Amino acid sequence: MHSYRNAIILLLSSLVCMNCHGQELKYSKEGSSSAANYDSIEAQIIIIRKEYNMINADISKFRVVKEDLEAY
Repeated sequence: MHSYRNAIILLLSSLVCMNCHGQELKYSKEGSSSAANYDSIEAQIIIIRKEYNMINADISKFRVVKEDLEAY
């Protein structure tokens, strides 16, 4: 009976440790990915700015169309 109790305690403590370890990895990944996300966001902003400038450079090729959306 005593060894059965020790086995249950060992199992429960192992589960608690694994759960806590998983949470720690989750938060550390979020912290490190925020720096990677920052680089990714900066790269996306650069791409958007290039596209914006290309559109504005070729603005003479476009025409403005106004629609009355309340009619729909």
